[in-house]
Amino acid sequence: MRRVLRIAAATALIVGVSGCGGLGVNFRNGSSNTASQVAITGTSGITPNPYPLLIGHTVLLVAHPSAGNVVNYGVSEPVRWDSSNPSVGTLFQPDCVTPYTGGYFTTICVFGGGSGKANSNIDGTTANGAIGTLTVAVTN
Repeated sequence: MRRVLRIAAATALIVGVSGCGGLGVNFRNGSSNTASQVAITGTSGITPNPYPLLIGHTVLLVAHPSAGNVVNYGVSEPVRWDSSNPSVGTLFQPDCVTPYTGGYFTTICVFGGGSGKANSNIDGTTANGAIGTLTVAVTN
């Protein structure tokens, strides 16, 4: 009986530590703050994935590059943006007027184009190749 209790306690401890991030946490012991991943969020409210967008409307997305397993919302590193389906997720510069033709920005404006339901993957890539993707689901 005691053996079973010890095994159960050890299992609970291991699961608890790993569930809280005790295993695989980036302690930043001498590591740099070079981005290794990019989170993409909307400018207000929660950002579900896929992000719903009505045809003819726009959404302003923000890139949050991160050097670990915690998103650094204060990091201000521009990314290069890309749309997997430009006729559905048309990219504009942050002013939502000027078409996006390349370059690095921390924010991007996405216009929901097309004539029916379709998706477009919006990618944000840092200069060192870290990438994040948010799917925009355009609906009518």
